Amino acid sequence: MQNPVLYACKVVERADLCSTKEALIVSEIQNQDSVQSQYVVKMRKAIKTDARYYIFMEFCNGSDLKELMEVRQWKLSPAIVQIIMRQLVNGFNDMMSVLVIHRDLKLQNIMLHFPGLSDKILNMNKEQR
Repeated sequence: MQNPVLYACKVVERADLCSTKEALIVSEIQNQDSVQSQYVVKMRKAIKTDARYYIFMEFCNGSDLKELMEVRQWKLSPAIVQIIMRQLVNGFNDMMSVLVIHRDLKLQNIMLHFPGLSDKILNMNKEQR
């Protein structure tokens, strides 16, 4: 049996959105769909219902950079920081090549994925590592 494919799902309540914010969500979906980059999380599908938007994206097993640093208290070596920054710049370059600008860059929006790394290892806190 094949391993199942995992996806992340962002759910946005439409009742909470003014027309301007709803337009931003629609723009986010269109922009996400236009960017083809190994450094940008790919959107797989977006569904609009009367009540919500469901945005299905690639699953990143490492959570986000804020979670990794603040909650799990991982200390990143300078070499790892360089890798993350290089990938971030490459992702931005790929976005800019299709005229997409990310306007909400923060630690929570830098998603991390560790291919081949066990979820059990990723979920350890610093005392367990």
